[in-house]
Amino acid sequence: MNQSVEVFDIYDYFYTPMWHQQWFIVMLVLCSLLGVGFIVVYVVRRSRKKELSLYEQSLAQLEQLAYGHYNSKEFYFLLTTILKEYLSSMYSLNLQSKTDFEVIKMIKQQGISAPIVELIEQMLSGMVTVKFANKKAGQEQMVQDLKRCTKAIKFINYKKQLDTSDTL
Repeated sequence: MNQSVEVFDIYDYFYTPMWHQQWFIVMLVLCSLLGVGFIVVYVVRRSRKKELSLYEQSLAQLEQLAYGHYNSKEFYFLLTTILKEYLSSMYSLNLQSKTDFEVIKMIKQQGISAPIVELIEQMLSGMVTVKFANKKAGQEQMVQDLKRCTKAIKFINYKKQLDTSDTL
């Protein structure tokens, strides 16, 4: 049993590990770029804001107004601004520079349905004394006027949808 056993190395004398080989480095860079690309696409898609319609914007502004803490004068100025912006866009009118009575007159001339005109007329005529005569409005009246304005905007949107579906 005097034979000597010779052990052979598995690797060559000049073995380079896998992570030092060129193909591995190229694959690592490509995978990293692919991962960064996916992250960029994901962030860009998440950061895009949905475009809200005028109707949705107005309702969101009214909801924000409901949860804000405003005195009655500020509240009614903001409420009429939201309503005038919505009516201006829906009926292609310039109502921002008009007084509340001029707004009522213009929407009557526009041929808007009577229930809408009546609802808007009730709201705007009650708001004038609060905005300009420094009359204090109770919290219940403010909530009621906010509901009326929301109802008016929803009703106008509903009527517009019916009008557009009838013409199709």
